[in-house]
Amino acid sequence: MWGKDSRDSIWSNLEHPWDVIVIGGGITGAGIFNYAARAGLRVLLAEANDYAFGGSGRSGKWVGQTAPNATLALERERLLRNAPLLARPEACYRAVYQGEKVAFGQRMPAAARDVRAWAPHLREDGLRGARVYEGAAVDDARLVLRLIREGVACGGVALNYARAEQLLISARGQVCGVVLRDRAQGEDGRTAEVQARAVVNAAGPWCDGLRAKQGGKPLLREKSGSHLFLSLERLSLAGGIALPHPRDGRELRFIPWEGVVAVGATDQDYYLPEDVAEPAVSAQEVEYLLEGLAYAFPGLELGIRDVIAGHAGVMVLAEGGGLVLDESGLVTAAGGMLATFRVTAAQALNLLRERLPGLRPFEPGQAVLEMPGEMPYSGVLDPAEWSYLAGRYGRELPGLLAATPPEELTPIYPHLPFLWAELRWAARDGAVVHLDDLLLRRLRLGLQVRRGGVTEMEDLRPFIQPELGWDNIRWQWEVARYARIRELYYAV
Repeated sequence: MWGKDSRDSIWSNLEHPWDVIVIGGGITGAGIFNYAARAGLRVLLAEANDYAFGGSGRSGKWVGQTAPNATLALERERLLRNAPLLARPEACYRAVYQGEKVAFGQRMPAAARDVRAWAPHLREDGLRGARVYEGAAVDDARLVLRLIREGVACGGVALNYARAEQLLISARGQVCGVVLRDRAQGEDGRTAEVQARAVVNAAGPWCDGLRAKQGGKPLLREKSGSHLFLSLERLSLAGGIALPHPRDGRELRFIPWEGVVAVGATDQDYYLPEDVAEPAVSAQEVEYLLEGLAYAFPGLELGIRDVIAGHAGVMVLAEGGGLVLDESGLVTAAGGMLATFRVTAAQALNLLRERLPGLRPFEPGQAVLEMPGEMPYSGVLDPAEWSYLAGRYGRELPGLLAATPPEELTPIYPHLPFLWAELRWAARDGAVVHLDDLLLRRLRLGLQVRRGGVTEMEDLRPFIQPELGWDNIRWQWEVARYARIRELYYAV
């Protein structure tokens, strides 16, 4: 589907008119692309960097609610029901201590002893009990990839490293396409003028930049939300835990996720300049999160030495809910959430019904993701392993297993779920342009392994280099590039 030669084929066939072009490969763009493809539209997704490169791949890996929100609750339950192997239920105990105000009528269904069993090393002084937040743990980047790949399976076309340089405007002043540049070939890579009946701007923090080219007023406010990742062996938790930060009372969460614990998030106003490659966790944010970590688990003496990695995500807060139809016909969809992408997709496409008269209506009960049927390779994979792979790959799983010798169905690292087979499959068919695409977003080793796997690169090499067709010079350059990116933006 996405082999190393697929880019050239796609670029050579862009001249045909499209129904919809979606700009942006985060959760909002992926959801719109998926639904447009499933609705029978000829749709193209163009992402300037890699899929899930922005905030959609840098969340706290937990979809929950700390206050009543009917839409969020409904969509979370739909995700758990329709994609049970990708998103798993994960409750979060909000610890309540002496002196905290509890709203009238608000229950604490978990007693102090229950909280201590849930989080054995949690601060005990003054612990009264806990409120319980219902939620789900999810690999954010994998969810984005599943949506995009299933959109491709339904006839859509997706390109990463394809930047929208400018909008095309018709004689009537309407947006009628984009000029794309192939950044996989560098900043001077090939370009293409791509025509479409409608264009959706889902570029996240970069939405305003695209709107400004048409004279659109700023729509967004940006905030930085950073997380640190620690080993579950160092911080053992039965599930999520939250408590107020001692400095400002802001809620700090600790969420178990695939062998590590995500600690966060910070919350501060932020601006991502156009010339900055990606955000990084600031020294002040590291200090803040470590302070909260030490306060929450005083007996463990956790510190900077225990942190495996960190990431900073830029959250977009948009006026009016972030859905705007400009006079030029450009639809901007910004400020979407990981759990509510389905709602955002339906609303965005509804704004385009006049331009897309053949658009089929959305069915409320439509499945979020397609899951595989009967369990293959039952003699090799146990049910837990199959469930893990089925959640990550959906209907791709039979193809992955058919191309995999049994000896590669073993973990790369004993404490993590990722298999050697996944590494090879992602390199072979994962639209990987650079090594960081593979190790930070297809698999999440850059967040879950010390130094991001750089020290084990020669062990990983036979599963990556041949599949991507890189010569030794290119391999060495990619390793150096990945090590630099990991050190600059993910190390603390």
